[in-house]
Amino acid sequence: MNIRIKKNLKKLVAVVLIAGTIVGEGAAVVSEAATINPKGSANVSESAKQLQNSLKSYKEKQSQQGATQEKINKLVSLANAQKGKPYKWGATGPSSFDCSGLTSYVYKNAIGVTIPRVSRDQATAGVKVDKSSMKVGDLVFFGSGGSISHVGMYVGDSKFIHAPQTGDVVKVTSMASGTNYNNRFITARRIVQ
Repeated sequence: MNIRIKKNLKKLVAVVLIAGTIVGEGAAVVSEAATINPKGSANVSESAKQLQNSLKSYKEKQSQQGATQEKINKLVSLANAQKGKPYKWGATGPSSFDCSGLTSYVYKNAIGVTIPRVSRDQATAGVKVDKSSMKVGDLVFFGSGGSISHVGMYVGDSKFIHAPQTGDVVKVTSMASGTNYNNRFITARRIVQ
């Protein structure tokens, strides 16, 4: 290996060390950066630019995922803070809620997102999600004959938080296989992406 190649590879190693841990796309760039062109010199500067672009893309994706997770955490925290408050038809909080009043209150006050007021209209907001692909924070809708009459927010582990009915309070309920809510499930919508 001639001296020029050694110097260029040292520069590449320095770039990699400065950039930090490389995963996914970055790993492919590192292996490509170490190749030697037919003229006998390492193609370091072009590969270093590719490495920088890959790292930038990776960091942007990580940042977006972090921001999304932070929003979901705020949603769940505020929803859980409403547990035990009474159901009241037409109520939008903060001392009592109906089902869609709870979901609209939580989205507005936790992350500043305004969603429609009633459950059937909320079922048109965001993006449709398959039941098997639901994530914490998704809205879940229930009813019969395809007609939506109830909404809650998915909290994971086949459970959702909701304001069920007169005489009841905001609580977490199972929608696992075999439950009433599993049988009444119509759709799910993702608001936070």
